[in-house]
Amino acid sequence: MKSNIAKVRDLKLDKFQQAGICIVDNFLNELDHYDLQMWMSTTDTNRKLEDKFFWEFNAGIVNEKVEDVKRFFMVAPIIRAPDVFSNGEWTSQHFDTAKKDIINMFIKPLGMHCIARIQVNLTHPEKENRCNLYHFDYDYQYARKHMFTAIYYVLDSDGPTRFRGIGDVECKANRIVVFPTNTMHAGVSHTTPGPRIAINFNFYPYDFRWQKPQT
Repeated sequence: MKSNIAKVRDLKLDKFQQAGICIVDNFLNELDHYDLQMWMSTTDTNRKLEDKFFWEFNAGIVNEKVEDVKRFFMVAPIIRAPDVFSNGEWTSQHFDTAKKDIINMFIKPLGMHCIARIQVNLTHPEKENRCNLYHFDYDYQYARKHMFTAIYYVLDSDGPTRFRGIGDVECKANRIVVFPTNTMHAGVSHTTPGPRIAINFNFYPYDFRWQKPQT
């Protein structure tokens, strides 16, 4: 059986593996991936209300410093656990039942036992690639030790995910990158036509499939 572990261009894959970062191509079957692409990126106004994918406006890129020109992106929160401490405050519970199919697609392949957050992010092209600020998705002690983060790329773009001191993972459709939440990372803006759409997962796994090998 052919491996889906990605070949990262111009980078040594073992550098990612040593950091506990796992990159998998063709993560979903072709039909599920196609359905996600069509659902999230279509502009078909004739779709039924229950078949439309709704986005929310979000002003400001994550952890961004104040700039002369404010940047923005679109977000679609799927699920957020109650009483999760993030960015110095307690977050409220959220669950969009209309988007529960996304959870069903990923819960077993990712081995998700407890979900802190699933959120879809959409950014628009910019004139140049620029790296946003490095961050952890969650920074409380237990998350640093046990939580995992995954980023699933719905569409191709030239806006990679950058891992500090390690390298870039290209934004390739149907690729997922999974890593310990205590890994410092940042998004990079894209210049290719069309949106960059990625699904972010923060979860506790029920097994050790994403644990890096002990040496």
